[in-house]
Amino acid sequence: MLGLGANITSVAKAGTTIVKDGLVLRHEYKDSPVQLVSSGAANINADANGTEFIDVGLIDVTTTDVSISAWVYITNFVQYAAIFSNRHASGDKQGLALRTDSNNTFQIILDESTSGSSTSISSAKNTNQWYHLCAVFDRSGSQYLYVDGVLEDSDSISTLTDNLAHTTSARIGKNYGSYEQNGYICNVGYWDRVLTQSEIKSIMQKDYAGLSDSEKTDLVSWWNLDETLGDKSLVLDNNSTFGLNLITNGDFSSGLDGWGGTGSGRITTLNGITTLNGTTGVAQLIQANVLTDLETYEAEFTITNHNGDLTYSQVMDNTGASLYEIPGDGVYKIHFTHTHSNKNIIFRAKDGSAFSISNISVKQINGNTGTLS
Repeated sequence: MLGLGANITSVAKAGTTIVKDGLVLRHEYKDSPVQLVSSGAANINADANGTEFIDVGLIDVTTTDVSISAWVYITNFVQYAAIFSNRHASGDKQGLALRTDSNNTFQIILDESTSGSSTSISSAKNTNQWYHLCAVFDRSGSQYLYVDGVLEDSDSISTLTDNLAHTTSARIGKNYGSYEQNGYICNVGYWDRVLTQSEIKSIMQKDYAGLSDSEKTDLVSWWNLDETLGDKSLVLDNNSTFGLNLITNGDFSSGLDGWGGTGSGRITTLNGITTLNGTTGVAQLIQANVLTDLETYEAEFTITNHNGDLTYSQVMDNTGASLYEIPGDGVYKIHFTHTHSNKNIIFRAKDGSAFSISNISVKQINGNTGTLS
């Protein structure tokens, strides 16, 4: 089942002994075992063959350099199952991918629409073991496959300006067609540039918060994959940005200006706090025409004076299906993808309950936020 493998851990391998007496400068890479840096990972068909994967939307790839890194724990090496794929699903299959093979190897492939494809392959690897992988596509003429920071294979690629643009969403855990991964994946990064080996060795020991500013240069997206958001179908692009607050008068400094509502006499505001009293009927606070279909949002608000077990905040009106229960007082942060023609933000106190609300904001998430499929 697709989810988070929070209990997956890496096991240290014995390090190589180095004579250190009188040594002025030494490199610790071989002396220290490779360690996974993550508090969890996405479980993608880890226990059986299946159709689970993460859709992260369209990511442009034309004639740019590209680097892709990820931590992986493969339970079964599946032929052509992608760890990360940014290839077209039809036609010439143009694009690039980091994937596995049924021969227990990792592979990278760059498929050019006019010049054929180039593949680099690792040595045979073990199942049920963490590996750090990095695929580097240098459009000046070479591609490189690194495993645990060590170069395993390389191949020549076209130096021509072949355009790899396509219209298939990039995917974590699935290639084009029906080639789904079996295992756990986390700390996936995608750059529009060449990573050096020293950068790869540094990045492999970090999650997004640990990346330096220089390591974030030309970083398109990064997915820690250590948590899911909202209704458990969203995976955050840690490198994403947030738009402006779409809510007018979200602090209620101007009373209820900009807000509509239903439930006469059951919505009141005082000192920047609005109370929805649904003890004798439903009370709804509404701001119309805020959302856009298929966009992803972060909604944040503060709840006080909560009273009743059937209190809900409805932040997108999807035929009554998208209700978020408020269990008590606190600051709430909700993530969702809007999927309905109704564009309103709605907060609702159901019959028999009441709460006070303040500091409302709704911001669009601009980035390659993933959807668990």
